[in-house]
Amino acid sequence: MELVISIVIGIVIVEIYAWLPGISAQFLESAVQKLRKDDRDRCREEWSAGLALLPNTLVRLAHAVSFIGAARRINKEYFDASLTEIDASLNELAKKRAKVADFCANSPSTVTTTKKNLEKKLGDLVAATRDNATLKSSEVAVLTMQNLVTATEGFSNSFLAAVCKATDLLSLCIDSAAERLSGVNDKLNLASAKRDRICDLSRNRNSSADEIDSLMHELTDELNSLHSVFGDSQWGDDGALEESTRIWNIILGALKNVQPKRDN
Repeated sequence: MELVISIVIGIVIVEIYAWLPGISAQFLESAVQKLRKDDRDRCREEWSAGLALLPNTLVRLAHAVSFIGAARRINKEYFDASLTEIDASLNELAKKRAKVADFCANSPSTVTTTKKNLEKKLGDLVAATRDNATLKSSEVAVLTMQNLVTATEGFSNSFLAAVCKATDLLSLCIDSAAERLSGVNDKLNLASAKRDRICDLSRNRNSSADEIDSLMHELTDELNSLHSVFGDSQWGDDGALEESTRIWNIILGALKNVQPKRDN
């Protein structure tokens, strides 16, 4: 009886050793399938070469089983690095969005204030010119000053008309930027929601690496598209306002310098 048992055990052991390469290969392939498509061929080749160097014992089987943990680690490292890049991109876009939002919120009052300052300076210039005209005793001097008043009023009216047109254009620019920003906000919110979904899937061991990878590629493309939106020339961003304000301040300074003094 003991002889029979020994024979049976020997046969079982031989069968186990005969099946070990196939079982190890199945564990290896199972681990490979948990990887992203881009990593599968490389890891299959590396892991197969490593197994081939081991003897056909339980050591090979244990090493093959360890590939499952290795696959999870490789996925985690890749997804963590990708999420870090995605978060950096989202933060940068949030700053750009805040800058445009600030421009849309504050520009109208800046434009209105600058316009009022220009109107006041021009009004003061015309008033001062009129005062000087009435103080002249010489008929020729009075006529000359009246001509100056007329010319000054013409300049003031023309310049104010130009200022009004520039203000209207800037207002349209601001309104357009605000409307466009609304659409960008919706896309950014969707991108943030997709980022959160990726995080949830990456924490779930049963999630498909290919599904997570596909979502990451989609999100990266969407973020790149948003960066290009902020980078185009259709915003009329604060550069336009800053340039207009700079020019207007130069004109205000010039008007201050040329404003005639009232004679006593």
